[in-house]
Amino acid sequence: MRFDHSPKAKEYIKRVRDFVDQHIIPIERQVEKAREDADDPWISPPIVEELKHKAREEGLWNLFLPHPTYGAGLSNLEYAPLAEIMGPHFLAQEAFNCAAPDTGNMETLALFGTDAQKKQWLEPLLAGEIRSCFAMTEPDVASSDATNMEATAKLDGDDVVINGKKWYISGFADPRCKIIIFMGLTDPDASSYQQHSMVLVPKDTQGVNFSRHMEVFGQLDAPHGHAEIEFNEVRVPKENILLGLGRGFEIAQGRLGPGRIHHCMRAIGVAEEFGAVRQKQSMDITAAEAENIMAKVRTRVEAGEAIDPSLQAIIAMARLKLSAQHPFVNRKPSEEDLNAIKLKYILYFNSLGREINPLFIPGCEGLFYTGMLDAAGYNTDIYKAESKNQAGQWFRSNKQNCFSDGKTDATLNHNMILGLALALWNRSDSINLQELIQYAEDNNGYLGEATTSKLNKENTYLTTNLNGLLNEILFHITGEDSNLRGYLPEVDTEPTIEQAHQIALKILLRGSMYGGLDNGDFSAIKSLADTMPNNALFQMIFHAFHDGDMSSTAKILLDETYFPPDSLPKSSDRCGSYLWLLDPQSKEWEPCPDKDLIHIPVDFMIVAGYLLEEFPQR
Repeated sequence: MRFDHSPKAKEYIKRVRDFVDQHIIPIERQVEKAREDADDPWISPPIVEELKHKAREEGLWNLFLPHPTYGAGLSNLEYAPLAEIMGPHFLAQEAFNCAAPDTGNMETLALFGTDAQKKQWLEPLLAGEIRSCFAMTEPDVASSDATNMEATAKLDGDDVVINGKKWYISGFADPRCKIIIFMGLTDPDASSYQQHSMVLVPKDTQGVNFSRHMEVFGQLDAPHGHAEIEFNEVRVPKENILLGLGRGFEIAQGRLGPGRIHHCMRAIGVAEEFGAVRQKQSMDITAAEAENIMAKVRTRVEAGEAIDPSLQAIIAMARLKLSAQHPFVNRKPSEEDLNAIKLKYILYFNSLGREINPLFIPGCEGLFYTGMLDAAGYNTDIYKAESKNQAGQWFRSNKQNCFSDGKTDATLNHNMILGLALALWNRSDSINLQELIQYAEDNNGYLGEATTSKLNKENTYLTTNLNGLLNEILFHITGEDSNLRGYLPEVDTEPTIEQAHQIALKILLRGSMYGGLDNGDFSAIKSLADTMPNNALFQMIFHAFHDGDMSSTAKILLDETYFPPDSLPKSSDRCGSYLWLLDPQSKEWEPCPDKDLIHIPVDFMIVAGYLLEEFPQR
């Protein structure tokens, strides 16, 4: 869904944000301390009035009121982002005269008040000279259903007589509060939503008795506060009734509708601010502390011990800190090289229609290759690569079991899991990911049999490292916690040739999750790039987290020694410049003898797709 703020909203967003940054945030702690040190915490410091004066001078006043006579003339849609900005800063809400419950009370008076009521109460509220409160919630009934209200507002001659208790009345304790909007029962025999009325009650009216301050999470919330009040034979003129007897719910809908939007947007602002603060705090631990934390995590996981869920926050902090050591850098090769890569990418993409079946899909190698293609942005149907509709069934079907069909070894099995994991990550497919994890858990990690030679078979398990990888991916998709979250498999410092792609793609996945690499991952990908300077995948990942220079990577993609000019190579062309060789007699895949020129055909699709921004960036 495309959504753009109106030009007017954009202007006010900038003005409000600038005012908050320049005038509110720098003195928030000063105001808080002044309140803490004051003899009477319910008296607002003078600096608050100075802020209100400054905001009014700049035209940032009564922003919530859509009527241009009273406010800025903003719609609720236009005001919502302003409430979001004010949310974390209670001082800002008051400075702009946009603080609850005054906002709702001013809206009520503007919509439903008589001229006399507006003159007496709305005008000083609009000017920020007084404050107000709203009395609806009661201690003796379930006030979430407002039809339960028992406090009464009865007509008696020319007066309204009010009796009953109200509590959690926000703002009552503020000395500047001068007017109460009271909602009470007037006619119990009327229909449910015509029984109640709203009445204006000056705070200093005889019979309005303060009972106690209410705490919220142990706080009194001075100078705003929340009070319990008892109304004992309180008399006010019948002219103080709003709109008419029995019309309380009608008024409430007009008052509470915008109020809910205001509250929700302020709450969103608070949540966003909290998230930003937590992220900043995560960077406050030292790199040495983060290394120590991750070392302990590795020790526990490698020993098969569960990670206490309470440690997940600190693990995430450590990972963020370490990932900042080598942040993602995004730069492009030359426009000329990009155009040449794009042309070759299109030719390769089209050639896949002919080569995809014999090259990638059949057999268990298809699980790895198809996953890689999917990660590269090619729209493969990974769920049917083994004629099955669910990814997890690749690992347990009696007829199509990639761990007992005699075509692959244990190292490649884990590559297949990695290919599937990358595909599920890019598709945000939590359902099949959970199915795979659950299947392994139900069978103590067992996935099936793997052949290591013609005659020998051995059980293959979802290793702790790979299980940790799957759980980490699941967390980033769903936010669902796991005792293995926060730990991705570590990279071997001296990998075998068969492990090279698995390692590189793990690093790419981890870097995309955290926006950077720690020193260990960076050293590993640098080692691969140094050892195999002609490998486009390794070069691309290294430079993406080093200097962003993709020129050398582009040259490899365009070099016909490694990638033919117009189509992906066929199986018979793979060795020499490509990673895997299918032995025609044994039908088993073996590493190519030329160790310096590691590529698999899908490397081009991954790297070119990345440079052309076809690669899914999550």
